[in-house]
Amino acid sequence: LFVRLFDRGEIGSSFTVYHDGSPVVHVAGGRQDPVSTKIYDDTNLQSLGGASQFLECLCMLLLVSRGKINYGDKITKYWPSFGSHHGKDHITIRQLLSHRAGLACFDAPLPLNLISSKPELADFLEERKTNWPVVDE
Repeated sequence: LFVRLFDRGEIGSSFTVYHDGSPVVHVAGGRQDPVSTKIYDDTNLQSLGGASQFLECLCMLLLVSRGKINYGDKITKYWPSFGSHHGKDHITIRQLLSHRAGLACFDAPLPLNLISSKPELADFLEERKTNWPVVDE
């Protein structure tokens, strides 16, 4: 299956399966980009984009089921500075998870170096404007 990715045009990828917290399968191969001769390995950062949404949703469902958060809670309850820019202080977890928070895309390019820096990435996300006015629930 992993090898077939390259038959369909993939240039570099990795795949790991964990069991009881330990890796039991790990493969990586290919190149870092179409013109590079640099090998794709464990040090490469990978953007998951939409592929990670179901994991994020499962985490939120788990938090709700354990009573740690509520869908009606404002994001600022857990991340106060999120609401300090562009009127995002009223956005709820429900709106964020159901794609009604007006945050469909960034109004500025995301520099890749921010992905590995939580404080800088948080600052970037806090500064983003909504793509449309968010209507309270």
